Amino acid sequence: MDLDAIKVLLDSQAKAFHTAMDFVAEQFKSRIQEAEATIQDLSRSLEFTQAEVKDLQNEVKELRKLQSESVAPNDVLRSQDSSRNEGVSTHEAKRDVTEVVDRTGASDGKQQPDDSIRGAVGESPAEPLWARNARTRSRRKQ
Repeated sequence: MDLDAIKVLLDSQAKAFHTAMDFVAEQFKSRIQEAEATIQDLSRSLEFTQAEVKDLQNEVKELRKLQSESVAPNDVLRSQDSSRNEGVSTHEAKRDVTEVVDRTGASDGKQQPDDSIRGAVGESPAEPLWARNARTRSRRKQ
């Protein structure tokens, strides 16, 4: 083989090698840039998430503070409400019994038989609860 032919062959192989190496270097460079961009996006996302977590922690602290401050007034209001409800339900029960006694015509609190009233307050399934309770109470008294 001729020395010039070997030189031409080596030059062409060197160019092909350099072209392949340039291609590989560009691929590495583009992949490194993509990785850097992904890392920057993740970093921004993490910073945003950390800020959101801090905001949520502050909100939780504020809510707990407000809840602890409102527990005492709520307890007072609940106790007042329950005592009022007891008074109202006792008053309603007394009023219901009085209405039943007035309708039956009983003056001494004992129920007197009256067919027209008994038909309205009788054992029907549409009977109001207050009437059923009053009838049960009056039977217990007798």
